[in-house]
Amino acid sequence: MKDVVKKTRPGGNGAVDKAPEAGKRRQRRRRKRRAFSYSLLVLFVLASALAICVCVFFHVETFEIKGESPYTGEEIIAASGFAKGDNLYAQSCGATQKRIREALPYVERVTVRKEIPSTIEIQIQQSVPTFYTEAEGNGYILSDGLKVLEKTSEGRDNPGLIRVYGMQLPGAVPGKTLQPDQNTDVEMLSEIYDSMVQNGIKPVKSIDLRDKNAVSFVYNENIRVQLGSMSQLSYKLTFVKKVIQDKISEDERVIVDASQAGRVSVRPDRAAA
Repeated sequence: MKDVVKKTRPGGNGAVDKAPEAGKRRQRRRRKRRAFSYSLLVLFVLASALAICVCVFFHVETFEIKGESPYTGEEIIAASGFAKGDNLYAQSCGATQKRIREALPYVERVTVRKEIPSTIEIQIQQSVPTFYTEAEGNGYILSDGLKVLEKTSEGRDNPGLIRVYGMQLPGAVPGKTLQPDQNTDVEMLSEIYDSMVQNGIKPVKSIDLRDKNAVSFVYNENIRVQLGSMSQLSYKLTFVKKVIQDKISEDERVIVDASQAGRVSVRPDRAAA
């Protein structure tokens, strides 16, 4: 039987030649790099083509204004910052919405949509004047969402609005929404009004925040409700609503004391007599 002799490369000390395998790996790496480079190039070309199409083809031709508003369509379009012929994507919907809300105080909410190829739809929700308050020598009309609608002179007669006493509103500007987390008075008014709405307490003539530990409001012009502090506010108002419904006649002038949570007392309002 013949002996099999394994040939080796000179100086290889009998090791198997691995050069072909290493060469294959290098070729695979080069192919992967080329494929990656081609992919980047294709993406660049597609992005460039898309950008050119947007710039060339998508221009504003039509505005669709929906919803109720005290402003004309021309005023709303002017506030949006868009004009016919502008590129449809020149500015974001969010920036357009903010611009409209700040420029037009009686717009509470606005939604802007872009419809390819050339339409901008603007959906308007009108602000509801709800409060009147005086601060820093000025009068302010606020919406139910606490947006500043108007800056007026003090003492203005505002029938139908809830008069709020004891608010401080530094830097209040028409078109801006007051932020509860930045102003204690705003936070208190927001909490009281939300609790009133939840408990169905209306109509309310005024809210008094001058003493933060003795908050009160006037209901239906003949009932003064004392809430004390803001502690357990919604719980207190639940009892107030029940007492007003069950124990007080429409023309009876009384004081409802709900300053202690879970306990409500009723007494005649001598000052109103």
